[in-house]
Amino acid sequence: MRPNGDVDATISACRGQLAIGGHCLAAELNTWNGFRAWTEKVKMLPDYFLEGAIEASCTVGIPHGKKNTIYDFLRARRDEIETIVMNNKAAISKLPSLGP
Repeated sequence: MRPNGDVDATISACRGQLAIGGHCLAAELNTWNGFRAWTEKVKMLPDYFLEGAIEASCTVGIPHGKKNTIYDFLRARRDEIETIVMNNKAAISKLPSLGP
């Protein structure tokens, strides 16, 4: 996401994908060890943390009028993180096919 970018188009293109703009670690991950612990920690991120991050991003150019759109997107990603990863296993080429 870049300041004054098309928030709706970016979110639409990234829904259900590993990351915005690709995942920097996808080529390096080679084990499912820790997957459940990691996803549980992501799912524990409180709403106020997401709200604060979005509010801070609005001070550097993210359109204030898109706060709710971004908030809904981040909450869904947080809540669906396991499904997102499992549906995109092919992008993480070194991971064993069975897992976690």
